[in-house]
Amino acid sequence: FLAINPKSRVPALVCDAGVITETPAILGYIAETFPQAGLAPLGDTFAMARLLAFALFAEERLEFGRGLSTDEDPDLWLRDYTGDVELWIDLGQPDESRVKKACARAKRAVVLGYNGNAFDIWYGKNENALRRFKNLTVVALPGDAMDAACALLQRGMRLTAMIQDGELQLMSESENVTMRPVWLKKPE
Repeated sequence: FLAINPKSRVPALVCDAGVITETPAILGYIAETFPQAGLAPLGDTFAMARLLAFALFAEERLEFGRGLSTDEDPDLWLRDYTGDVELWIDLGQPDESRVKKACARAKRAVVLGYNGNAFDIWYGKNENALRRFKNLTVVALPGDAMDAACALLQRGMRLTAMIQDGELQLMSESENVTMRPVWLKKPE
């Protein structure tokens, strides 16, 4: 196995593109290779928000949670080698009890808002309550830029994300979208 994956981690996929060892990359490869299966939703704002969250908080062990099928797990998370949650990322507008749960279970918790004015209203109503969570980060993705980013979604897409000087640039083969995430709350 070490000949296939020197990191000695599973999963590993041997394919025409070479050896792919990270779960998100494997899932992306499968979705692109078999577009008829409809594995990757296109034009889906939530899917784009997950992708952008992954880019913004990229770390070696960051992975998508089962947030789509259960409300017990976050949308993305980073666990240490013992299974303890280091980073919990929820997308959208979670209720205060969910934020409390995230902050209690993880060393760092993030709420990433992606639906423009609706998120701004949610944050305005919850800002004071969220201040008590010392390990919480709240980030808003601009609504107009999210619309432009969603327009990049298509079967067989190849996107590159670059973050520099507080700007996130998402590049396809033919178009670029630049956005500046707004960091509404940083951990204390």
